Amino acid sequence: MLWRHPHVRKPRIVPASTSNGMRLCCLDRNGREIGVIFTSIKGCSSSEVKMKKFIGKVQSKFDQASGGGGGGGQPINSQAPPPTSVDAPPTRRDIYLYRKQRGVNLGSWFSLEGWLTPSLFQKAKDPKASELDVVAGMDATEAKAMLENHWDNFINEGDLQWMVDHGINTVRIPVGYFHFLAGHPNEQVRALLKDTDYEKYAPVYEGAYARIQRAIESAAARNVGVLIDLHGAPGGQGADGHCGVSHGKAALWNSSNDQQKTIQILKAMAAEYSRFENVVGLELLNEPKNSGRLQGFYDEAVAQIRSVSPEAASLPLYLGDAWDTNHYTGYVGQRAAGNNPLVVDYHLYRCFTAEDHKMRCEDHARKLHPGTSPLPTSREGCGDTAGWLQSMSHRCGGSLIIGEWSAALNPSSLHHLGGEDQQRPAKAEYAHNQWKSYDKFCAGYFFWTLKKEGPPDSGWGFYSAVEQGVLPQHLDPHRGQRKSVQELEGARQGAQDGALDGHTGYWQKQSGGPYEHWRFAEGFNLAWNDSLGFMKADESNEIGFIGQWAKARTAAHAQAKGQGSNFIWEFEQGYQQGLMGFRAALYR
Repeated sequence: MLWRHPHVRKPRIVPASTSNGMRLCCLDRNGREIGVIFTSIKGCSSSEVKMKKFIGKVQSKFDQASGGGGGGGQPINSQAPPPTSVDAPPTRRDIYLYRKQRGVNLGSWFSLEGWLTPSLFQKAKDPKASELDVVAGMDATEAKAMLENHWDNFINEGDLQWMVDHGINTVRIPVGYFHFLAGHPNEQVRALLKDTDYEKYAPVYEGAYARIQRAIESAAARNVGVLIDLHGAPGGQGADGHCGVSHGKAALWNSSNDQQKTIQILKAMAAEYSRFENVVGLELLNEPKNSGRLQGFYDEAVAQIRSVSPEAASLPLYLGDAWDTNHYTGYVGQRAAGNNPLVVDYHLYRCFTAEDHKMRCEDHARKLHPGTSPLPTSREGCGDTAGWLQSMSHRCGGSLIIGEWSAALNPSSLHHLGGEDQQRPAKAEYAHNQWKSYDKFCAGYFFWTLKKEGPPDSGWGFYSAVEQGVLPQHLDPHRGQRKSVQELEGARQGAQDGALDGHTGYWQKQSGGPYEHWRFAEGFNLAWNDSLGFMKADESNEIGFIGQWAKARTAAHAQAKGQGSNFIWEFEQGYQQGLMGFRAALYR
């Protein structure tokens, strides 16, 4: 029984002010900081003189080498659309893409998992571990009827409205390649199903394509964003059954043909879904095996997707980190640009390993404590894991999401507390700390999952977790705590004057001018305007992908008002300080 509720510049060297002095940063062609070459100490004149002499020498070296491609060895994409005008306010599309994503997974709606929807696996072929076993164990007509009934009823309009009422603004929808291909209107795209495990089941899946589109449109009617997640690739990108096969192998990485086919599928998905205003991104692979081929696959897939169309060129692409978070946050940090939005997807569970089992619930909660300040720049009082999340987010410019997480713990982490009633407060502390840390340090997060068959399950079911108080009634942790738009408008000038005074005061003591401090003021003011623009669309909206959005705004400023200036960095510093200043002024 289903339990449910009814632009291209040469690499250059630029100075940047810090609280302790001055540092010399290397920026790549897209304005990304790719290293700190030299740091001077405030008040130490000898180090500052050395820095100023050093700038010309190092810049000349980069000028000599500036004939190469873009960051990370990837060519600059000639089809990328120009940046949004720097004078234009954020569009609805911008708000969908760049706001903080407070979300939930719609697991086992399309990509099936037996532990979530066991009723669909009753006739599955052994080992009953994947969706392929389901369709292999049934007559095609019967399987088609069963799946179409499931797609039409498992998630409905009432579910969507309930999610909105509880603070969900984005959903992650896991799909298999066969859901997308079998009913696609383009014959060449449908042909990609040939020579795959699901080729002979194409008639069963003909109706999935239209239903995925309908899901996107239904979400759009409620201003809900959609992250499309390729949960199952040809052959399987990982060894688990949720990849769509049950042979226990990550066979995708043993077949260059399957890898190329997957890239073609992703190109078709990007062409299709980038047309929808509320599709916030495409996740290239869910939980891929950390194969030696994975990074090269990402390089090739991103480059090819960017060439599909202007819309696909600007669609955020989400990269599963294969639990190598340090590496892939660095990877994204080096490659993301204003016209190449990339996001790292990390999944955090604390119920599977022997180490997890040995740790008490209270200790799990302590490690995820968000700290005492609401500001993402502050780690005061935060737990080890929360602090680590902040550092990983910093490595990729803030483009880190928690694509899956849950309130579930192994019983051994809870048994010392007694029965369910005694355990619930500790489970709530653990879940609330996760939620608050993700909201503070990450650009988005998606609970796994909305619902499952069987009795209420507050560990894995979002409905149950909310109803039992394990998770809050609304996912906006600052609901009712924000100042009004009028109050924030009134606070702008004082905040800008203070920031500009600090900026100009520092640089007036340095040589190398005349500087262009008007760029700093313009950046600060635009950041404040943008933050208000997000908030006016919905009081819970805030800019989540801060680094990526700042890059896009800086690129637009450079295109409109750069005029060969060496001081675009002043605009970017002003913009970043404006975002932080707004956040500091936001709460009562």
